[in-house]
Amino acid sequence: MLREAMGVLSPQCRRLVELLFFETPARPYAEVAKELGLAVGSIGFTMQKCIDRLRRQLDEQGFPLMPRPRGNVPESELAVELGKLQDGVLRRQFLARNSSLVRSDVVRRLAPMVVAKIRVDAKEALFLAEGTLLIARKLRRKEEIALAMRAKANALYASGDNHGAVQHHEDAFKLYEALGIPKEAARR
Repeated sequence: MLREAMGVLSPQCRRLVELLFFETPARPYAEVAKELGLAVGSIGFTMQKCIDRLRRQLDEQGFPLMPRPRGNVPESELAVELGKLQDGVLRRQFLARNSSLVRSDVVRRLAPMVVAKIRVDAKEALFLAEGTLLIARKLRRKEEIALAMRAKANALYASGDNHGAVQHHEDAFKLYEALGIPKEAARR
């Protein structure tokens, strides 16, 4: 049944799912991005689209996946809450209560959400970017820190803080350059 559902996915989605979920150990996003010709920052979003397609296909085949337990708050709702916190102390307390958010894949999903939020509310986008950067720093992973810095740079620019935006873009560039990811280093 899974093979049949996977067969409906586009070749890119199928390969992405294989690289992230069927290989042991799972490949880092940078390797997956390079193989598929995608930006590292787009892997999380693309993965989510592919998983959603796979889930729909399995549902159509009569094999619905287990629903999320009612007691758990969806990460998307937690991200909205994180984006409303205006203070660093409140963000740290929030992450202490919701430690399940301190993961690399969450940073990769939140960064594009910051950019989307800029179009609606630049101030909230900046708060979400600061929360995303806090998560990345807790992880101590340079690639996630660079991604979060770039997201914050975009939010700073939208908020009118051009100097802060340039500084964050430069810091993200240096991290990507040090990591040997020129495609990401060149992005803004």
